[in-house]
Amino acid sequence: MSVNKIGTAQRREKLIGWMFVGVQIVLLVLLIAVRGGPGWSTPQWLRPIAQLAYFGGFGAILFGSVGLGRGLTATPEPKVNGELRENGLYGIVRHPIYSGVMLLTLGIVLRSGSVVKALIGVLLVVFFFVKTSWEEDRLSVQFANYEDYKQRVPRFVPRLGMRRS
Repeated sequence: MSVNKIGTAQRREKLIGWMFVGVQIVLLVLLIAVRGGPGWSTPQWLRPIAQLAYFGGFGAILFGSVGLGRGLTATPEPKVNGELRENGLYGIVRHPIYSGVMLLTLGIVLRSGSVVKALIGVLLVVFFFVKTSWEEDRLSVQFANYEDYKQRVPRFVPRLGMRRS
C-alpha cells in the first residue's frame, strides 16, 4: 500500500472516530435537553433506584476513565502505544465508560417518566453497540489477545456470579 493510501486510510479512520463522538454528544444533549412530554409518573419506590443508576453511572464513567489512564482517548480509536486494560472495571466489562453512560441514561429516563427520553435512551444503547463493534475491530488488530479478552469479559453488563481466575 502506498504512503498516500495509508495516510488517506488513517484520515478516514479519524473522521469516523470523530463522527462517533459527534453522534454521541448529540444523543446525550437531546437526552438532557428534551422536555418530558407524554410518559408515566415515576412511582415513589422507583425513584431511589433511578438515583442509584444515575450516580452509579457517573461512578462507572469516572473509574473507567481513571482505569484507562493515559490510554483514554476522546475517539474510539485505540492509542498507538496504548495497553489493553484487563483489570479493575475492565476485568468486569469491556466498556465500563459506555456502561456507565447507559446506566446514567437509565437513571435519567426513570426519573423523567418520559417516553421521548426513553426512545433516546434506546437509540443510545443501539449506538453503543455499533460504536463498540467498530472500536473492537481496531482493538483486535492492535492487541493480539483481544479476542481471548472478548470471550472472557462481557461487553456492557457484568455476568452474575462471574468467577475470577
